[in-house]
Amino acid sequence: MNEERIIVISGYFDPIHKGHIEYIQLAKKLGDKLIVILNNDNQCAMKKGKAFMPIEDKKAILEAMEYVDEVFVSIDEDGSVCESLKAIKPHVFAQGGDRFSDEVPEGKVCRELGIEMVDNLGTKLQSSSDLIRAHKEFNSKHSLESAPEQKQEIRLDTKAQKEFEENDQNSV
Repeated sequence: MNEERIIVISGYFDPIHKGHIEYIQLAKKLGDKLIVILNNDNQCAMKKGKAFMPIEDKKAILEAMEYVDEVFVSIDEDGSVCESLKAIKPHVFAQGGDRFSDEVPEGKVCRELGIEMVDNLGTKLQSSSDLIRAHKEFNSKHSLESAPEQKQEIRLDTKAQKEFEENDQNSV
């Protein structure tokens, strides 16, 4: 009986986007069981200050995807997933389109444990950082704090409303 071929990928998925979906779909084709290592909140804080989405939400989204068999929250304390890979011991560790085995700390662990590495899986269709930046730009352009003329119009409308109400009561 053949052993299940276990594939592992990792990421912050913060927020998850179509590039991540392509990465997950391609990784699943490499074997029988796909385990996604989800970088923990401490790792997220080290990388970018704080998470955009709560880890529970990211985990729930990943678990709901048909290609994902298991989500494993990283047990690592640095920015890598070396300890998580040691705990899982997969057959393959696949990395996204912007990462290469000779540039990451996981490369050494994979060589030591005989884990095959697959680099450059998928294309860089989208970036979580770009999505967050676009979200912030949109919010700054569409908030009252960034639009004093809109605040002024609201104040004028409120003042006009009060004057109208006063005039209306005086005419009764």
